[in-house]
Amino acid sequence: MKSSQRRILGVSGNGFFLGLVSLLTDSSSDMIFTLLPLLLFSVMGTPVAVIGLIEGVGEATASSFHVLAITSC
Repeated sequence: MKSSQRRILGVSGNGFFLGLVSLLTDSSSDMIFTLLPLLLFSVMGTPVAVIGLIEGVGEATASSFHVLAITSC
């Protein structure tokens, strides 16, 4: 590594900004996932059962991919 590269908090500049973008992306997606059921129910008039089904399918998909990732190691 060149000594002229800029380091921020002991990490290269690219690594620091990659982490910062990852943090902002994660926080924004958490905000959207929190507000999505409210939007579906209050604005679009979606029944609560359908919102529950959407949430359940999402959780099942995430769990399935976690299991696949663990077993492929």
